[in-house]
Amino acid sequence: MGEIAGEEPALALVGHSDTVWPVGEPERRPAAERDGKLYGPGAYDMRSGLCLILWALRYIAEQRVPYRRRILVFLAADEETGSATARPHMYRRLPADGTALVPEPPCPDGSLKIERKGVGIFRLDVTGREAHAGAEPERGVSAISELARMILEIESWADAGRGWLVSVGAVEGGTARNVVPGSASCSIDFRYDRQEDGARLEKKLRALTAKNPDAKIEVSGSLAFPPLVPTRRSRFLSQRAIEIAGDEFGVDVSAGASGGGSDGSHLAARGMTVLDGLGIDGGGAHAKDEHIRVDRVPFRAAFFTRLVLELGEFPDG
Repeated sequence: MGEIAGEEPALALVGHSDTVWPVGEPERRPAAERDGKLYGPGAYDMRSGLCLILWALRYIAEQRVPYRRRILVFLAADEETGSATARPHMYRRLPADGTALVPEPPCPDGSLKIERKGVGIFRLDVTGREAHAGAEPERGVSAISELARMILEIESWADAGRGWLVSVGAVEGGTARNVVPGSASCSIDFRYDRQEDGARLEKKLRALTAKNPDAKIEVSGSLAFPPLVPTRRSRFLSQRAIEIAGDEFGVDVSAGASGGGSDGSHLAARGMTVLDGLGIDGGGAHAKDEHIRVDRVPFRAAFFTRLVLELGEFPDG
């Protein structure tokens, strides 16, 4: 958490330092530039966005810009898993009447993000009973069979018309080929457009029961990110950003929506004006081909800094 003094309502520059990659991934797959793209773990989501924050602050400091607003910098260390530890500090340190710029990756077409789906992150654990699969299979209770049945039910909840996305991710279970599996688990990801829909999906998940009465299930997790819903102020700010991109940089930028969550969603739910998706163009988020486009770095750095300066000069709504 950092701060630059000022008198007007605070401007927060918000990002996260964590990635989805395991410890040691940069050593196994170091950053490399190929064909005008910079590849590497977290390059797109969102280490390059942190560089934009640094460059903007460096410009203000080196140019001695008389800045009217108080600038706050907040970097979460667990955003990819829902910001459970960061969120209380975020709420305590970032004022609800302020404005937040979030240099998360833009939409695939380069659009800013003024709308996001809510995100639910859950884990389902099933406990059965182990037994020899050949000698005494009748004594066993297969946790994998129970989990498989429930996975099919969970995935059936997806509803494009209602904006419900459901994904079952990592699945684990069993100990050996010839043992009736006594445990199994899976991770579950919900995406939704309205907070009440997230609550409905969570209720359905927690109401699941095992078909075999000797099997036990446990649901853990929560609705991690609320939806980011556009407001009059955020639409005003995005329109001003679009004008700046076109008039001053000759670049066409629009406002769009994303299925991914971000800390900007938490801040908007508290009342802050949020403009998200201000990072550097690229692709492959959460994949091994994650990259940013090197040719877009100058524009994105100048554009982000210009927005920070704009918000120090003029009200944003």
